[in-house]
Amino acid sequence: EVLNPVAHGMQLDGGTAMGYGFACLEDLHVEDGQVWSGTLGEFKLPSIRDLPPLRTVLVPGGHGVGPLNIKSAGELTNVPTAAAIANAVADATGVRLDSLPVRAEVVWRKLAEGQR
Repeated sequence: EVLNPVAHGMQLDGGTAMGYGFACLEDLHVEDGQVWSGTLGEFKLPSIRDLPPLRTVLVPGGHGVGPLNIKSAGELTNVPTAAAIANAVADATGVRLDSLPVRAEVVWRKLAEGQR
């Protein structure tokens, strides 16, 4: 049983937004130990406008900790979101990317070079 369904859903949606940002927007440029993406004008973070409508489906299972069977809900959706986006690009184009964020120009270049 989820003790606070609204907060739980917000945690999962927030993790999904983080995963989307990691997969598609956040490109931290570091050169010789110097960060070159110093402002939010250069380092893009997702907003609610960047995401499709989300629908959270809770699937019971597993065992938590202690007598109340407590499980975390924090940012567990951020990792599979980035992987799902990269795999969707690979499925649609045949191009398997080896780094994030996903960039259209990288996919285009690999297609032009015949890399799959």
